[in-house]
Amino acid sequence: MPNVKIKTNHLVFLTAGFPYGNHETFIETEILFLSKHFSTITIISNDVKSDFRRKTPENVKVLRLRYEPLKIEKLISLRFVFNRLFWKEINFISNKLKLKFDFGKIKTLLVSLQNASRLRNCYQKIIEENNIKKPVIYSYWLNDSALALSFLNLKKNDYKFISKMHRWDIYFEESKYGYLPMRNYILNSLDSIYSISSDGIKYIENLFSNKYKNLNLSRLGIYNNLKYL
Repeated sequence: MPNVKIKTNHLVFLTAGFPYGNHETFIETEILFLSKHFSTITIISNDVKSDFRRKTPENVKVLRLRYEPLKIEKLISLRFVFNRLFWKEINFISNKLKLKFDFGKIKTLLVSLQNASRLRNCYQKIIEENNIKKPVIYSYWLNDSALALSFLNLKKNDYKFISKMHRWDIYFEESKYGYLPMRNYILNSLDSIYSISSDGIKYIENLFSNKYKNLNLSRLGIYNNLKYL
C-alpha cells in the first residue's frame, strides 16, 4: 500500500452490496486505497438483508438503503410521461440509435426515472443529516444510482460526481429489452466516469457516436488515480 497523504474531504460511496454479502469483491481492495485519500467515507449499501459484513477501515461509516423500487413506486412512475426528460430520451433513442421503442423499453425508462428521482432525494437527505460538506459522490455502477447523481448535479454544483461502469451496465444487448435507460444523459452529466475495460469505452463511443471527455479507463485490481481524489 503506497504512502498517501490523507486529504480532509468526504467520499460518499454507493454500492450494490459491499460491505454486506459476498459480491463486489474488488471493493475490498479499493476501499483500502480510498480510505487513504479521504478523511471520512460513507458507504451507502443497497444490501438491506444480508447479515454478513466484511471489515472496513476505521474511517468508513456504512449505511443501508433500498435500491429496488416498490410496486407503488413503479405505478407512480407513469407521472414521468409528462416530463421532458422522458420524451427527450425517446427521441434520442429512436432517432439517434434507431431503436424501436416497445412496451418493455418504455416501462424500463419510466421506472428508472422514478427510481433515480427517489434515490436522489435519499442521497441528499443522508448528506444533510450527516452534515457532509462538499462530498465526492461515487457510484460503483452506472445504474439508477448514477442517474440519481445526474439529477443531483443539477442542484449541487459544489459536489463532485463520479461513477464506474463494468459490463451489464454498459452493453445494451445484455439487458432484458436491449436497452439501458438514460446512458447518454448520465455520460453528459457526471464529472468523471471510469470503465474497467477499453472495450467498454469503445462500445459507448461507437454506440452514441461521441467521444466523452469525462470517460476514462480504470481497470479492476489496479491502483489508478482518480481526478477528484
